[in-house]
Amino acid sequence: MSYDRLLVHIGFAVFVFVCSYLLTFVMRQRFKIMDVPNQRSSHKVAVPRSGGVAIVLASTLAVILYLLLGTSSLLPQENLIHFAFAYGIVVVMSLVDDIKQIGVLGKLIAQIMAAALVVSAGFWVKTLDIPFMGTVNLGWFGIVLTVFWVVAVTNAFNFMDGLDALAGGQAVLTLLVFGIITFFNGSHFVFVISYCLMAACLGFLLHNLHPAKIFMGDTGSQFLGFTFALLGVIASQFDQAETTIMVMPILLFSFLWDTAFTLIRRKLAGDPITAHRTHLYQLLNRLGVGHRGVAGLYYAFAILQGGLALLTMELKGLMSLISIIILCVVFSIYSLLITRKARAAGLI
Repeated sequence: MSYDRLLVHIGFAVFVFVCSYLLTFVMRQRFKIMDVPNQRSSHKVAVPRSGGVAIVLASTLAVILYLLLGTSSLLPQENLIHFAFAYGIVVVMSLVDDIKQIGVLGKLIAQIMAAALVVSAGFWVKTLDIPFMGTVNLGWFGIVLTVFWVVAVTNAFNFMDGLDALAGGQAVLTLLVFGIITFFNGSHFVFVISYCLMAACLGFLLHNLHPAKIFMGDTGSQFLGFTFALLGVIASQFDQAETTIMVMPILLFSFLWDTAFTLIRRKLAGDPITAHRTHLYQLLNRLGVGHRGVAGLYYAFAILQGGLALLTMELKGLMSLISIIILCVVFSIYSLLITRKARAAGLI
């Protein structure tokens, strides 16, 4: 990349960052959808939860400008409509949920509809590289796998947005590493989208640092989760870089593990499917570790995951399996320590 083009990218990222920062400030002051604390809350006073709207608006503005500038897109014109409707479903449903609560079933149906719209545009995981087996053609199972992946990541990111700067910081670190990986793999479209979204998240994050002045709400967390899932699929199947599909699961491993572990533990314990405060990160907070401490630990996890993702990019194949095994060991130990202390303290 030439020096002039690098300056253009940096300038564009700064522009998106400033837009997001200012939009978040406006949402704090003028459009207050308040998160009133209850028995499940980690905050003591009412805080606006409309920050996700700023992330969505800044990101959307960046994409529109990217397309208007005449830069080539991976998405044919007719498929842009599918994506627009899919994102519209996610954002509108999440915004309504921020204003007045929607039931779990209603949110799940909306997420499946959005994922189905993307799949109908032809964007799904068609092949998968499996160590010792090579490239496997998934056929129709790829459609099912893609819908499951999109819905799972959307919900995981939503569930993990429960402490100041936790989800926002994870988003910034994930997009930073993903942008680096796709850039060095030869990507343009995914690289630009990654750094624009990172800049939008960073503009919001400065308002979300503890003590948070605003939350991203379901609008932000579901929008980000949905986007992460799609970026992983697009980068691996349709981008010129052909980044392995395993990069995104590795980068989001801490959030995916915390969500899956908590769901399985609660299911085995016979706990009802209701809102709760027993995710690993929530238990750690309730055991006395502050917002900054918990967020810092998950940032450290994100850095570990980023390092393994970079190795996966270089070594490919077997390294994906090795990375997953390493992360499973690390998070098994973490989960065992937290659950033991939580049980001793009577939290679960």
